[in-house]
Amino acid sequence: MPEETVDRHSHNAAAEHRTDLGRALSQLPESQRELLWLAYGQGFSHEEIASVTGVKRGEVKTILYRTRQKLAGVLRKGGFTRGLTSPACAKRNCSRS
Repeated sequence: MPEETVDRHSHNAAAEHRTDLGRALSQLPESQRELLWLAYGQGFSHEEIASVTGVKRGEVKTILYRTRQKLAGVLRKGGFTRGLTSPACAKRNCSRS
């Protein structure tokens, strides 16, 4: 396959993944999207998120965990499974069978 075709295919696939993710995120409550954005979009620590939002640090961790689980479930129901691994698994660079 010519390189240009591969690049176009990769670009189209990435655009589709962003669309899928956007749809899944839109199904989450605004408060959960905000915590995800602060954690993953802005790189805030749990302590920083707690400070900014007024939510206790332990609750931030719990909400983020549950939100990631819910988001993964929404994506799976939509048929999107590529790259859905737990954060711990992602750090170890493992994959699901």
